[in-house]
Amino acid sequence: MLDVMSLEGKTIVVTGAAQGIGQAVAGLAVGLGARVVGVDLNGDKLNAVAAMMNGRLLPYVGSVADAAFTEATVADVKARCGVNFAELASEKSFAFGFAA
Repeated sequence: MLDVMSLEGKTIVVTGAAQGIGQAVAGLAVGLGARVVGVDLNGDKLNAVAAMMNGRLLPYVGSVADAAFTEATVADVKARCGVNFAELASEKSFAFGFAA
């Protein structure tokens, strides 16, 4: 039977993953089996959250408003996780799951 709530084998990106709603979403996604790419400005908090998630959250410290950071993060996630953002949308109009 297919578990419709399972995120096993999926990689998702959560911005604001160090606290509040972002942290809650990251925790839920990990609990459902996803690998989470967590992005936040607060490196100390983000790394603490990553430690709590037993290696299922990859922390990236920076701002998605910074184009260079976003491009570098997308490239690194592609290399580390095998995620192909181009399958979802063109890279010029896609960053972290949201159409521009």
